[in-house]
Amino acid sequence: IGVVRYLEGKTSGIEMHMEENEKILEESERIFDFKDVKAVGVSTRPRCVEGSYMPVFLAGEGYAKVVANTLGVTLYEFSHQDGHIMAGIYSSGSFELLENDFISVHLSGGTTEILKSRYNGFNFDNEIIGGSKDISAGQFIDRVGVKMGLHFPAGKALEQLALKAEKGEKLPIAVDGAYMNFSGVETKASRMAE
Repeated sequence: IGVVRYLEGKTSGIEMHMEENEKILEESERIFDFKDVKAVGVSTRPRCVEGSYMPVFLAGEGYAKVVANTLGVTLYEFSHQDGHIMAGIYSSGSFELLENDFISVHLSGGTTEILKSRYNGFNFDNEIIGGSKDISAGQFIDRVGVKMGLHFPAGKALEQLALKAEKGEKLPIAVDGAYMNFSGVETKASRMAE
């Protein structure tokens, strides 16, 4: 379990994760009995590829190791992307996807990818077949939101404003096959925000 928040220089990302991990553990203790825990899973990297690394994952990884060792259970390490893909499969009840190749779309704060995915029994083997060539959809939303004076991350507040709007304007996104670019639409939306 990981939580990413930025607090305008008040604390580092890793320190914030450590604070959130404590809250998550306290809440977990109220919800279930730790004697029932059979294993601990943790995201330790953005993707399952060589060299995929971000320091912010170290906080969750360290905490998960402590919890697994304390409980005497197995620790399973996954990628952040694997978590998104499996969450989609789990929440939709589409477990048959685990038996064949399938197309997945990974949209998160820093990722906009269309993937050819295959479950290998533990993780996913993913081949990028489309997505953003420049900035991600999440970066686009946050940059425009911040330009409008909203707090980072701006997605929720921007959505609330959009739901209240009486009219909207279509913003064209440059598309080339299965790939897209958001920087042009970011420029247009930023000008509109000004």
